[in-house]
Amino acid sequence: MKNLIPALALVVFIFVPFLASLADDSASCTAAKTDLEAYFAAVPNSCKADADCDGFYYRVDSCVAPVILPTAHASAEFIAALEVRQNLVRKACYPEGSAASNRPPCSPTPFKAACVEGKCVNTAPQ
Repeated sequence: MKNLIPALALVVFIFVPFLASLADDSASCTAAKTDLEAYFAAVPNSCKADADCDGFYYRVDSCVAPVILPTAHASAEFIAALEVRQNLVRKACYPEGSAASNRPPCSPTPFKAACVEGKCVNTAPQ
């Protein structure tokens, strides 16, 4: 029993804070991705024809489907704010030197951008 107390102390003082730091990283990653998705959702998304819409691989994870937006959305202000949000996701979710940052890229996810009921959407089968 005497030998068990130092082992428990080791778990409590080292392992538990380590697990908490992982949870914080996960929470910051989720928050950064949520902010990026909210940014995309705030972009005016109206269209009149399929030619008004296209897919853009703006998400940081190359394995994720593109964002379907109007082709005329990409102002200098949009791109500058996008890059800030992308960098926050990279820092929170894919820190330099981590296994996640060294993943090979995926093939682009196929999409079919279309104007449906006045909004740009992806009509490709998922």
